[in-house]
Amino acid sequence: MYESKGFRVICHGERGSRWEGTGRDFLRKQLAALRRHRKVASNRLGSALFYGASVGCEVAVYGDPMQFEDERPEYGGTARRQRLWPELHGTSVDPGLAAEVARRELGFEYQATPEELRRMFGWKRVRA
Repeated sequence: MYESKGFRVICHGERGSRWEGTGRDFLRKQLAALRRHRKVASNRLGSALFYGASVGCEVAVYGDPMQFEDERPEYGGTARRQRLWPELHGTSVDPGLAAEVARRELGFEYQATPEELRRMFGWKRVRA
């Protein structure tokens, strides 16, 4: 659908616990792609929109909402996403507000420093 409208559709592979070992580079590939673009748009709010907003991309969620055949109803579907993040839906989204929402949802304020990560996981610093 998007390709027929002139949009470029990008897939970074599968990720998540259901695809054990197949999506190791998913977020790295996604970040690299997002940094090469000015805008991220979709017909379903997902992590790419949050990550895009967090690195300064314009974001928009619009069009006929994508529905998954086997979507689990306890997650609330499209109605839940529209209710929780109405400010990210529409063809024109405030970039400052989108970035603020993304930073909050992605937990930027809880980001550990490299030293904190080493302490938490018992990692030793490797010198090259």
